[in-house]
Amino acid sequence: IFLGIHTALFWFSYHTDFSKFSKKKFRGKQVGASKIVMAIASVLGPIAGGIILSFFGFKVLFVLVSFLLIASTFPLFMSKEVHEPIKFSLKGFFKTHKIKNVLAYMGNGIEARIGTILWPLFAFIFILGEKYVSLGALSSVALTFSVLSTFIISKFSDLNLKKLIRFGSVANSIVWFAKSFVVTPVQLFIADAFYGASATSMYISFDALAYNKVDERNRTNMIVQREVYISLGGALFLFIIASFTDQLISIFRYGGPLSSLMQFFF
Repeated sequence: IFLGIHTALFWFSYHTDFSKFSKKKFRGKQVGASKIVMAIASVLGPIAGGIILSFFGFKVLFVLVSFLLIASTFPLFMSKEVHEPIKFSLKGFFKTHKIKNVLAYMGNGIEARIGTILWPLFAFIFILGEKYVSLGALSSVALTFSVLSTFIISKFSDLNLKKLIRFGSVANSIVWFAKSFVVTPVQLFIADAFYGASATSMYISFDALAYNKVDERNRTNMIVQREVYISLGGALFLFIIASFTDQLISIFRYGGPLSSLMQFFF
């Protein structure tokens, strides 16, 4: 419940601010820069977490991470507050976005849940033999390739965002299909390295295009709708797979590619 509240408050505010203060002409580069900062800060986290888990257990890890999370909020209180009165209405709430945009948002939510929840669990239990350090190293490898890819992609992202998201969605769907055949740790590391690159090209262009689609006169409603559709896609997906937990390979083989391709025409 608290995670849901945090997600709603933080990401709605984040995307509202980013759409307001970023420049449309350089939005791809600016989205890329923000993701580079996030990824660099995250690269060492998984491997460090795996080592702490192996030697000290979950309680120590949770306490340490809790302090780090609290400390990370302090910079927010040092920035200048920018508040403007906004108008929000539920009237015509679900009529603003085109159906292709709705499908793209829901696909984004589904792909994110597969990539951040199901795949790591599957890899941890069935491929890595429940080894914490190996899982942390795997995540760090994917993030490292994500950072490198972001450096390259963000330089050219503003040339044609439409082509980039189409390339990214197709590439990501191919990677997901390939990941469904992974059976060894070596294959796993290679597949996640490619995923770090393909997912980056898709998500940079997705966020940049999403900000470009925001109408400044209706910014609040459109950002809220974006978050609702993304969360709705993820929630419906998780609800559906609760009945298919014995078919995880099929979810990766078909769900991953389909959710990626849902963003093709965004």
